[in-house]
Amino acid sequence: MHWITVGRSSMAFTWVDTQYFDGLSAQRRQAFVSLDVQNRHLIIHNHSGAELDIWPLETLRRFHDDAGLGLVLCSGAVDPGEARIVLSNSRAIAAIKAACLNLNKTTVSGRT
Repeated sequence: MHWITVGRSSMAFTWVDTQYFDGLSAQRRQAFVSLDVQNRHLIIHNHSGAELDIWPLETLRRFHDDAGLGLVLCSGAVDPGEARIVLSNSRAIAAIKAACLNLNKTTVSGRT
């Protein structure tokens, strides 16, 4: 994990260990995330460094975590079928909370 000061760089942190659930399978994958505050993205990488996904910070939402494993995030609607990550690093959690003011906002999707 590398911490970078935001004032001189676009990254707040890089290579923070996380658990990634892709929303397509029940498989949990070890991954890494980077917080790019200048471009307003959370970037999810696999173990070899390849990008798995890029989530805009304004779409990040906190997902209720019954197990208390850390901060569970999804991008967009809070839905059990959505891709999500679980962060346990307290410094990374604090940085995400500071950068993402809408984490607890309820996202309402259209109904049919």
